[in-house]
Amino acid sequence: MNPPCGQCVKWWTTPKPSWPERGPSANSATCCMNPGSSRKAFPSASAPPRSTWPTPPPVPPGRAAANCSAPADAAFSAFAPNRTGNPPCGPPSVISPKSAFASVPKAVALFSPIMSDRPKIGLWFRYGPADHSELFHAMPPIVAALARHAEVHYYGMRTSTPVPDAIRDHAVLHDLPFRVDRTRTRDKLLKTALWMLCLPIVALDCRRRGIRAVYIDETIPLSALLARVFFGRRIAITVADFFTDIYFKGPLHWLGRLLRSLDLWSWKHLPLIFTRAGATRAFLARHGLDPTRVHPVYDPCDFSLYHPFSPDQREAARRRFNYGPDDMVLVHHGILHPNKGNDQIIRALADLRTDFPRLRFLLVGDGPEMTSLCRLVRTLH
Repeated sequence: MNPPCGQCVKWWTTPKPSWPERGPSANSATCCMNPGSSRKAFPSASAPPRSTWPTPPPVPPGRAAANCSAPADAAFSAFAPNRTGNPPCGPPSVISPKSAFASVPKAVALFSPIMSDRPKIGLWFRYGPADHSELFHAMPPIVAALARHAEVHYYGMRTSTPVPDAIRDHAVLHDLPFRVDRTRTRDKLLKTALWMLCLPIVALDCRRRGIRAVYIDETIPLSALLARVFFGRRIAITVADFFTDIYFKGPLHWLGRLLRSLDLWSWKHLPLIFTRAGATRAFLARHGLDPTRVHPVYDPCDFSLYHPFSPDQREAARRRFNYGPDDMVLVHHGILHPNKGNDQIIRALADLRTDFPRLRFLLVGDGPEMTSLCRLVRTLH
């Protein structure tokens, strides 16, 4: 059998004996979940025969969907050994969305010699699938792609936002018994603390269900360490935020440095790390992480929503905000939390106004930082 195409990551376990070959129906499994009962656990010992498994609908074609496939492709390549126990071959530094999800079936097929007929993967995100999809638009098609070949278990909190159909229909949802409001800092911090307390239970539940690998698409301090202790080594994580630099200042600076050191140590032992920017990968490499295990996957863009204006629309939008045709406008949109770093951006832009007098910064959104940011603008103006 040919090794899986797509991004390949060094296999971190010891060499294994040759795996037995499988029959021609090995790759025919799609999804054993009943779409009408997506919140019920999968049966373990009484799963229906493969011939009765419904086939999930295909992911809608389009550029955004194609660009969303890289995390699923790389995750399976990282967590699935080939049949000789050797590392899969392929370029080690760039994740390509080419052929969209074409390589996922090959990689998933490699699970089966060491697992049951149905491989399982767990997704952890504290805000739950609905808010996760708002923050990372690629997640619904990623879940749909994984569900074609694996049993997807999604762990997270509840929110008031409806769960996308692609996740509700293709994943088993394990809701924690509390809700979170991301627009309220106090509720956000409290529920994050509860989430951290629940992580050992979530990890042990994943082990009980036979989940083979876990993907944590966020960077909460100590989350990777807890997952590694209570679940095991097959963990992928997204390193995107450094909360210790933002919330641990002044007298608590020493605690922030301690948490950062523990995170860096735990990340060094992970087989796969995603980032949202190439600069983050370079930062991690400078701190001793193997760059071949760190892969930038940039946020996809829905071109049906975000596209260049026509000249008339562009001129009208600039007039609305009193911008001239030659102004250079930077835009931030989202909930105004401290971890967005908008205060640092405003201070940096104020220092650049002398050299770049046409530089502008447009904040779109609201949140707990709005009052302090307005006060800072008035102070620097």
